[in-house]
Amino acid sequence: DGWRVFFHLVLENPKSRLSVLDISDCGIEDEAIGLFANAIRRNCTLEIVEVGSSHEGERGVTEEGWDSVTNVLCSKTSIMETYLSNHTLYEISSSEPLPD
Repeated sequence: DGWRVFFHLVLENPKSRLSVLDISDCGIEDEAIGLFANAIRRNCTLEIVEVGSSHEGERGVTEEGWDSVTNVLCSKTSIMETYLSNHTLYEISSSEPLPD
């Protein structure tokens, strides 16, 4: 529940001006990246996100987890949904290869 609270307070808050978020080496996996995806749905300040782990053996985010981020950033549900979505995120970096 910690990720849910963090993302809610930091990314969903309309007063937040956070532009760079480094959550690498925090043990983030698919469930948490799904929460992140929902939190950035209306965020218009975040520009750069760093995700991943330098610790060997950690599972990290799978293709399924990245799909949840892609679905939010590339929503095709309506013109209004696209308009309201995140317009500022231009870089997501990961210590692990991102899916094609």
